[in-house]
Amino acid sequence: MKTIFKIIPIFLAAAFFGACTQMEQGDYMNLSVNSYVFDGNGNDSVVVDVTTNLSEWSVSTDCPFVQVGTPSDNKVVIRPVGRNESSEMAEGVVTFTAGGTVVDFEVMQLPASFKGVFKALPITARGSMSRNGKWFGWVDVTLDENSNWTDHGYLLNLETGETTDLDVPSMPGEDYAEGIMAISDDAKWILFGHWGACKSVLTYEGEVVDVAVPEGMESVWIVNMSADASVLVGNAIYRHPTSGGGVNRPYKYVNGEPIALPCPDSDAYGQVTGDNLPVLARGCSADGSVIYGSEWQTFGVTYWIGEELHNIGVENSNLEIDDIDYYRACILRVLAEYFNMSSDGRYISAAWREFDQDMQDYVDYPAIIDTKTGSYEIYEDAANYGSGTATEDGVLFAKASGGYGCMVFDTKSGSKMTFSEWMKAEHGFIIDPKYYCFAVSDDGLSFSGRFMSSQGTGTEHAYWVASVR
Repeated sequence: MKTIFKIIPIFLAAAFFGACTQMEQGDYMNLSVNSYVFDGNGNDSVVVDVTTNLSEWSVSTDCPFVQVGTPSDNKVVIRPVGRNESSEMAEGVVTFTAGGTVVDFEVMQLPASFKGVFKALPITARGSMSRNGKWFGWVDVTLDENSNWTDHGYLLNLETGETTDLDVPSMPGEDYAEGIMAISDDAKWILFGHWGACKSVLTYEGEVVDVAVPEGMESVWIVNMSADASVLVGNAIYRHPTSGGGVNRPYKYVNGEPIALPCPDSDAYGQVTGDNLPVLARGCSADGSVIYGSEWQTFGVTYWIGEELHNIGVENSNLEIDDIDYYRACILRVLAEYFNMSSDGRYISAAWREFDQDMQDYVDYPAIIDTKTGSYEIYEDAANYGSGTATEDGVLFAKASGGYGCMVFDTKSGSKMTFSEWMKAEHGFIIDPKYYCFAVSDDGLSFSGRFMSSQGTGTEHAYWVASVR
């Protein structure tokens, strides 16, 4: 653990992370954790530390499956009342109150029949799972009692449930590590990142590994890597000599050597062309032989097999043009999503955006791209669902456009069901519908994604991971 930076106005904590709720400046309450998933057998508990500048606070709940202890020394213990004999996750809320400040602490309990590892992260944490599904690493960034942001790194063994601490490296400049972007199958290589600042640091067994900036480029941002970290995927900034603007160009590193990836000639409109067109790589297959990303004007999907460009998004786009030459692109899209590709590189989860004739409204549909055949399929019976991830068997996980919920499509059998239904059918327990999945391990036994968490500052998307191995 280390101090990252200091922020003086305490009320900004809610704006950055949603970790506390406050009614006015100087009136705040902060919880050490904001949600917890109990074991199905009812044998565990959680201690919540409360930080507030008010002299009194209280805690209460109407949730039937938990009991709340008597607060002492600004701490309270919460535990389940017993086993959860249902096949579904139990869900409830414990409410903390200090003056006019109210913070909801979300509690869940796994079914007692669940045999595996399940972890719901606080909203202040971001993490990633190894491709073999054995490891999940994350960084939690929290506010301490002195108004300092501090980071804490953790590594979870998804086979044993054991959690160990990780040293978190400093980012270039004054930025800090927001989370872990990728982790190798042996957990020796870890990629820490700051998404907003487009910065990353790669470590091997805790030591920082230098990644060379390609010749002629200003900086490089590594965003993903193969299972053994022999192939890195990233983007370098090119300074355009005429406009002076910075333009992203996709790169891969093979055993430390940077290789530029070819780019599309233009966006779907044909307006941004050549070396003015930003293109970003996002993820890769487990062996790094297939890479995907998109051009960053109309977001058309691109993928590279080896170093051969497949510009499937722009080449299959449709332009809708009205009588005043106002137009939109109906197109296969990928945004800043890092695990859309199946481990073998054959399938890519994407979204097809369709505009209406007035070009004012649009609908997103899930789509799956087959890189082996160069074809794609759009699921037009699943409006308002988009991209997620895909497996080697052609199973597509598509999250709802608003982030609440997930659908699962089997391209071979043609079946369609919710993620909750799929988890029940495949693994015997029902996950809450607010969970969506964006990464599945090679063997299909570990999953990670995000879930909708209601906080005093609004709805947040917290990370979760589960293993049924």
